[in-house]
Amino acid sequence: MRRCFLYLIAGSCLLLLFSAGPGSFAVRSLRYVWNLGHIVAFAAFCMLLLDHWQGLAGKTFFPQMEILLLFGLIAGGLVEVVQAATGGDCSWSDLGRDLIGCLTASAFFSGRRLMLNKAVRWRVQAATIGLVILAAVPLLLSLADEAMARRQFPILGGFECPLEIDRWEGDARLAIDHGIFATGKASLKMELNTTRYSGATLKYFPGDWQGYQALRFAIFNPEAVPLKIMCKVADRAHDRSGHRYKDRFNGSFELNCGWNRILVPMADIEAAPKKRKMDLRQVTQVSLFAAGLKRNRIIYLDDVRLMRETTGSWEDKKNEKPFSR
Repeated sequence: MRRCFLYLIAGSCLLLLFSAGPGSFAVRSLRYVWNLGHIVAFAAFCMLLLDHWQGLAGKTFFPQMEILLLFGLIAGGLVEVVQAATGGDCSWSDLGRDLIGCLTASAFFSGRRLMLNKAVRWRVQAATIGLVILAAVPLLLSLADEAMARRQFPILGGFECPLEIDRWEGDARLAIDHGIFATGKASLKMELNTTRYSGATLKYFPGDWQGYQALRFAIFNPEAVPLKIMCKVADRAHDRSGHRYKDRFNGSFELNCGWNRILVPMADIEAAPKKRKMDLRQVTQVSLFAAGLKRNRIIYLDDVRLMRETTGSWEDKKNEKPFSR
């Protein structure tokens, strides 16, 4: 029965290792759970090796553990090479999780562990548990931030907690800044570069925007030179249909020196796709970026939120002096 269960787990994990996995806009915690599957997979593979390889079973604990780790290094490396060759991601982190799985099988399921001195065995097991916990930290942090995002909603970005920065992705260098802010005591510092499109995308947030009248945010431009910024909003249907330009909201605005408060009516977002209405129940991303900059620029983003009642239009902007300490 035990072997049948191991075969089932190992076979399922082997198939999943070569599958596409969660999409790019899947819930962040689900992506981290998927990554932890490497530990489960290689623990199951190594347990089967311990059951079926008599030469391995006859060795003492530490040589046995070394062989299992070598197996994880070779097999895990081959998995990453195959994934890279088939359009997937090649990740050193995944290889590290593979080795943790091998170590877990050795420390907790090898019969030879019982021949170790208790103190040595407990140290090995404690170190293994520590590595598993370390590998699970991104999942625990994402769960904490997802819970916080639900409590904060309709605020999408206040940047008062360092965890919020992980909701954003992009080629701009991002950092929480406590010197310039529109509300609270922090903002998101975005260091834009000279790539074709440089900016950041909010990807992890509650996506049901029904009942709200506008998206609002504040951006601080520290320079006297104006800066043109593009804004993109998309839904799940857009992500599934090839990311077509005319199938999402696209807008632009010019940042003057100081604080610029931008208001995007939800009616404009909903009506933006050319052949349909945007599904406000499944909004998946908000991008802010500059195109073709001649030199690096810095802007500060704050107070990203949805508004139930508002007046004005996309062009409404208000320049203010920065709030700073």
